[in-house]
Amino acid sequence: MSSQTDWRTLILEALRCDTADRYAEVAVNWDSVSEETAKLSQSDEEMRDAFDGNPPSSQALHQYMQIVLFVRDDFGRPVDDYFLEFFSPQQDDDAEVVYFHRSVIDDVHVNGAEASRRCLFIDRTDLMTGFYPLIVDPEKRVVLVSLSAAEPGPNVRYFDSTQTGAKGSIAIHQENDDRREALGVACLRRNTTHLVEIVIPRQPISSVFSMA
Repeated sequence: MSSQTDWRTLILEALRCDTADRYAEVAVNWDSVSEETAKLSQSDEEMRDAFDGNPPSSQALHQYMQIVLFVRDDFGRPVDDYFLEFFSPQQDDDAEVVYFHRSVIDDVHVNGAEASRRCLFIDRTDLMTGFYPLIVDPEKRVVLVSLSAAEPGPNVRYFDSTQTGAKGSIAIHQENDDRREALGVACLRRNTTHLVEIVIPRQPISSVFSMA
């Protein structure tokens, strides 16, 4: 699987795919190869054996998840000034939050022409082997993401009309396979680019229509 010949075989197999059924077979095969290759990053000995004593760095075999994000409000206005935070339900300390933002998020790119659009690279391997082990309670091995946005004006806030800096959150990943599937379309998938649009509600404050 890891030699040049094996990779060439896989590429030729994909290029020769000419039916939907064959495509499905190739997809399953490539997924299996991807999983096996990712596991090699956890064992130096297996890495050396698989790559004939000349292995790549373990980081090179990590799995990733990409998020291409667009944020707008419910009036259709793009939201440029917002902040994302990834965290778990565990509240004992902020060790896992710090680890996620330093190690699990490999890169965040803000679109130069439209700041409401951003691209995030998530290291799934560091998520599974580094982030989740920091959380003692298995029931709390969940990733949530919250979003807060700067107010669009003095009389309008996002999420909550009575609270400055209000934010919304959603679960996007779980360590447990079954619970992860239960998240449905909100769940991040390995080796996948996710095109995400987030719509946040505008809330007028109580005095927005007051008369002088």
